Amino acid sequence: MERAEAVAIYRQGEEACVEVLLKFAAAVEAVERLERRVAELEARLRQNSRNSSRPPSSDGLAKPKARRSRRRRSGRKPGGQPGSEGHHLAQVAEPDSVVLHEPGRCGCCGESLAGAELVGVERRQVFDLPPEISLEVCEHQARRRRCRCGETSVGVFPAEVRAPAQYGPRLRAFVLYLAVYQHLPYERIARLLADCYGASLSTGTLQAIVAQGAAGLEPFLEEVRGQLAGAAVLHLDETGARAAGKLHWVHEAASEALTLYGLHERRGREGIDALGVLPGFSGVAVHDGWAPYRGYSDCEHALCNGHHLRELTGVGEEKGQAWAAAMAELLIELKSAVDAAKDAGATTLEPGKLAGYRARYRQTIAAGYARNPEPERTGKRGRPRQGPARSLLLRLDQHQDDVLRFAHDLRVPFDNNLGERDLRMIKLQQKISGCWRTRRAYSPSWAPLSRANPGCPPPARPDRRPTTDTQPMSRHTRTAHRLALVAAPAPRSEAPIDAAATLLDQIAAGELDPHLTAIAEAIRARFDLLQTVSSAKALAQLNVGDRVRINQHASPRYLHGIHGTIVHLDEQSATVCVHRAVGRFKSGEIRCPPLVLDRLPPATQ
Repeated sequence: MERAEAVAIYRQGEEACVEVLLKFAAAVEAVERLERRVAELEARLRQNSRNSSRPPSSDGLAKPKARRSRRRRSGRKPGGQPGSEGHHLAQVAEPDSVVLHEPGRCGCCGESLAGAELVGVERRQVFDLPPEISLEVCEHQARRRRCRCGETSVGVFPAEVRAPAQYGPRLRAFVLYLAVYQHLPYERIARLLADCYGASLSTGTLQAIVAQGAAGLEPFLEEVRGQLAGAAVLHLDETGARAAGKLHWVHEAASEALTLYGLHERRGREGIDALGVLPGFSGVAVHDGWAPYRGYSDCEHALCNGHHLRELTGVGEEKGQAWAAAMAELLIELKSAVDAAKDAGATTLEPGKLAGYRARYRQTIAAGYARNPEPERTGKRGRPRQGPARSLLLRLDQHQDDVLRFAHDLRVPFDNNLGERDLRMIKLQQKISGCWRTRRAYSPSWAPLSRANPGCPPPARPDRRPTTDTQPMSRHTRTAHRLALVAAPAPRSEAPIDAAATLLDQIAAGELDPHLTAIAEAIRARFDLLQTVSSAKALAQLNVGDRVRINQHASPRYLHGIHGTIVHLDEQSATVCVHRAVGRFKSGEIRCPPLVLDRLPPATQ
């Protein structure tokens, strides 16, 4: 506005001046509001995994610069320390095999050393896998014996031997380890088993093995819940996960030895209660300060200072927030003092030293309040926005005892890293699978696992990740998986019932019309599964050099009855040489599935 325009408005009178001033005040307020919004958005853009609670995966390619570690120098050189025993591959007293390397002739005179005196042996050992790794087949035979009285008695198979041909417990445990702990997709597990062991397992069979491993765990789950509820320190956390096309939440409760996961539609108290641990817990709960956790008053609370350090870093990057760096330095110094006390075998810090740290804590909080006064009331209902710095200050002030719990009770850790680490496998599994197709895919609902102590090899965790339907699969594969969940056939009743006839009657009467599509898929999937098993059994009975006849199941029909010799076998088929061209098989070699080949008895060969 030029001076002449301002003078003209002034001469128009009081009302004109008031109107212009009101418009100016509104414009100033709008500018201030936009400046605050821009500052807020810029601060949000500056957030990363180093200065906020955002996960490292959210950084993308714009990784923040590596910051200087908060760890203090120990004064020791890198590597093994003096007096450390170290670990290396050591020789064994009794090797599985010995290969002798004899000198041929004397290196001086050239004389033969056959039968010469043995004066010493230098030993070197090579640790390697065996040259051939294949499945070991154990046959169970139930013999029939006839007594002198004429009665025939039959031996009883073990309870776990239910089918004419099945996979054993060690192979099943290995599948569980690969699928549940190593998070390999089912197709890659099938390829690994085929390449390394010659075992051809379909994805439906692998899913059935995982589902059967999770079945019947409820007594174990109750025992895990009880042990977690009775723990002295409990770590709590939650993370989002896609299941059945919707956002769900995986809740976690963890101790030094056990971790329990649970999938629920709610993130708040309803989902926490469904996990069944925190409602009966009376120890110290370590968490990130999320409000629903504070509703449990029967236990004490400890806040994760790892979150505080990241937030203090973000606040400290703003101008004039020197108190944030001082608070971060204080927490790190106090953690070092606690670690030194633990190393010395103490159970508490010295009261005088702890009082000094608490006094510095209060001084730093006061400096933060001086830099971040309470915002003025705007006239609107509710509390005015506090901003990131003041919100962090209020939390550190109002929950001081929970922030410093680790310094008063040395059993309590400095942060909640244990709980956060245990959630990483859930996120890894979701990255591999993308989602869980159904809630049933996370069955049983609450999946426990035990964690090995530091320095020990991790155990297989057959229930750490969702158990079924976690990989993309066809409708037939999913139906086959549901059918494969049956562990054993139902016991026969006294009066035999023709199940097929009953089912056909229900279909003819229209009672199953709403389910015909699912029944057709189930029948087809079951048929495919039985064909796969029969094909594997037939292939196992064939050998290179066997004389075979092509039966009526082969296509085209002109192959029926032709004799030949097996010249090659692979994982799914056999190559038969018929010694002459047949139809389009001009080379005389025909690749056949094992079910179309009838092995000729030795008498006809």
